[in-house]
Amino acid sequence: MDSTPLFRLRDTLARIEAAGHQDHIPQATVEALRETLSGQCGWLLYPCVPETPVCRLIHFSSRSGNGGRVLERRVVIDPPRRKLLRRLLNRAGEPVVIEPDQSGFCPCCRNNPAAATMFQMVMALRMRNHQPWLLGMCGEQWSMEDRVFMQLVGDRVV
Repeated sequence: MDSTPLFRLRDTLARIEAAGHQDHIPQATVEALRETLSGQCGWLLYPCVPETPVCRLIHFSSRSGNGGRVLERRVVIDPPRRKLLRRLLNRAGEPVVIEPDQSGFCPCCRNNPAAATMFQMVMALRMRNHQPWLLGMCGEQWSMEDRVFMQLVGDRVV
């Protein structure tokens, strides 16, 4: 596979489109994006509005392929997450990097000492006829190219 950004984007979008049915696109997006960006894990949460007490984990993908290690299938929206969620929604379509010491959204990193150095890259997706979703990845670091890549992929699937 060619590693130039344009070819990486083309190949990632082709993998997503190969999922076929519209219902399979979100899961294919999480998996393709996580694999392309070499993330530790990726996820999709819904509904993601500040008023909601809980967001549900809709899709999860991990490098180990073991989605079963996620014990919580929901993320409680406490005051720090509510503030972060508002920030994400105000910047809808633009990925935000969350430092390891901040309260993030990753369902496998919370309360996991091994994930203490993981950065989260998260963006709000405004799907047609739906409340916002959150698309997120965990990794050791995220470059500006990674952020732009995630934004381009996110823009294509909404």
